[in-house]
Amino acid sequence: TDYYKSRLSILALRPAPIQVNFLAHPGTSGAEFVDHIIADRIVAPPDNALFFSESILYMSHHYQVNDHRASYPIHPEKTISEIRKNERLPEDAFVFCNFNGLYKIEPQVFEIWIRIMHRVPNSVLWLVNENNESNTNILRQAEIRGVERNRIILAEREDFAQHIFRVRAADMFLDCLTYNAHTTAVDSLWGGLPVMTLPGWNMNMRLATGALSSFGPASETCVRTESEYEEVAVAL
Repeated sequence: TDYYKSRLSILALRPAPIQVNFLAHPGTSGAEFVDHIIADRIVAPPDNALFFSESILYMSHHYQVNDHRASYPIHPEKTISEIRKNERLPEDAFVFCNFNGLYKIEPQVFEIWIRIMHRVPNSVLWLVNENNESNTNILRQAEIRGVERNRIILAEREDFAQHIFRVRAADMFLDCLTYNAHTTAVDSLWGGLPVMTLPGWNMNMRLATGALSSFGPASETCVRTESEYEEVAVAL
């Protein structure tokens, strides 16, 4: 499977004797003809195995294989000031960011982000420029909650290498709750950003926590409650 089209109908024909679910869709296929799923014990704790139709094959570390050459390619150097100028980001502001598709931003986490911005007055929120309707809605919802529209910066689409390179112009990545950043979180970590996340109970709510676990068991930006999420983001 991938994000845009399902190929499960091919697997239903059993083209291979062993069929494995890996990476693109972070969760169970729910299909009896998919035998295994590759995961790790952070994103898919053994106690959650009953929620998977597949048997879980555990990797010893984070299950998403990546390296800096792919996630953070070498690029001609630009200063943070130059990148911020190109991206219309204020030179002296604290830049919170989230580069997930806007569809991942649920009201619950947006309320937390708004509270953080109220408590960090010289801050902006850098999001993805999705489409006119989504952009209008996100700006209106921020304004309704007392955050001026000019504090929400919408990043234009760029090719992969250029996008990853510009990530370092931000100061902190704020994760969503219901559907975590996945590749986006790893890319941000390679770019040197702290990633603030709150793990939930199922796989798609534990992806960023899995990535952070690669750094050790006690990342201070992997928090346990919504209030802790807010407090640590403000403190940092």
